[in-house]
Amino acid sequence: GGPLKGVELNLQTELDFLPSIWKNLGVLANYTHVTSDINYILTSANGVPTSTVNADLIGLSRDSASGTLYYEDDRFSLRTTGTYRGKYIRGIPASTGSDLQGNDATFYLDASLSYNLSPHLKLTLEAQNLTDEQNRLYIDSVRQDTLFDTRIGRTFSFAVNYKY
Repeated sequence: GGPLKGVELNLQTELDFLPSIWKNLGVLANYTHVTSDINYILTSANGVPTSTVNADLIGLSRDSASGTLYYEDDRFSLRTTGTYRGKYIRGIPASTGSDLQGNDATFYLDASLSYNLSPHLKLTLEAQNLTDEQNRLYIDSVRQDTLFDTRIGRTFSFAVNYKY
């Protein structure tokens, strides 16, 4: 175990003070910074730790942030969101000769668009990972040797919703 310390900042506002159609814009944003100091037991004998390491909490990014810019009125909605997650530890130890398995930082950009054709019929288009971000896993905190890259590519979805 060990302590976690951090701060989170959030902003959510409609820009309704802007003139004309611009008054339908809005912004959502958040930022989180967390530090941790965890003591991991690597080996023990008779219930007594014989080898330990001090590192960040597994699965916890020190920094993460997201931001959304949106436009919404009665018929039309457009949103674009960027999401950042800092590097983090996936496992301690990783394998023989390696102190940890980690995940590189990532940034994903997504967008969605919807249009109400009538009170009952809505068209929606969504796009995920517009920047074609890859996810890299590595071993060893110093060398950061690539273990593997995953690439899911861009994803587009189209939907028709009918409400009766």
